[in-house]
Amino acid sequence: MNENTQLDQHVPVRRLRNYGAGVLVVLFLSLGIATIIYSNNVLPFHLINLITWVFVPLGIFTCVYAVIARREFFYYLIWGVIMLLGGLMVVTLAFIAPMTLIGVLLIVLAVIGIVAFWRKK
Repeated sequence: MNENTQLDQHVPVRRLRNYGAGVLVVLFLSLGIATIIYSNNVLPFHLINLITWVFVPLGIFTCVYAVIARREFFYYLIWGVIMLLGGLMVVTLAFIAPMTLIGVLLIVLAVIGIVAFWRKK
């Protein structure tokens, strides 16, 4: 197996290995933007909101990575959805009950599981 193919697929290996590097880039970008926003007093600083600044961009990146890389699609998609809704739960505590988002998360995970089951058949 040469470095340009993996498992008889003609997909560049470098494209499949960059999840960790992409996570670091997204994490540094989101924390950098949060630092700029909070240092210029655009938003009031609350320590709990840092969870949102970390998990929402990482969740979005993980979902996009699942679609682009097509390697372990459901694994990355499930964790991306969990991170995304977990980060949104912190922001929406004031006007959406956390159990509502947990219910939405469970429904989305069930749909992903059904689709994964149908694709295996």
